[in-house]
Amino acid sequence: MHKLVALYHEPADRDHFRTHLLEVHLPIVRRFPRLRAMRVAFDLVDASGASSYFAMVECGFDDQADLQEALASPAGIEASQDVPNYAGAGVTILTFDSYDALQGDMA
Repeated sequence: MHKLVALYHEPADRDHFRTHLLEVHLPIVRRFPRLRAMRVAFDLVDASGASSYFAMVECGFDDQADLQEALASPAGIEASQDVPNYAGAGVTILTFDSYDALQGDMA
């Protein structure tokens, strides 16, 4: 599976961020063509109990071509344009192929 992970820095207003992400941004993302999975998490912490990030969104696609198609779609463009409306503290976007190591799917 090919994934996009968005890591959001601590916002100035957590309530505004959370509401906008859940009620505006993610409904746009749900319209991405070929989207296979989407997960969201808040209040991220590392092993020390701290974190550089407040929230994470993970989107799954069958392959990189499907991700690129989603990002180039009208919903992808709309989602990109929406980010400044709630993520003023910044976002780090990662994309990668992931494998199920428990199932031995490392090909």
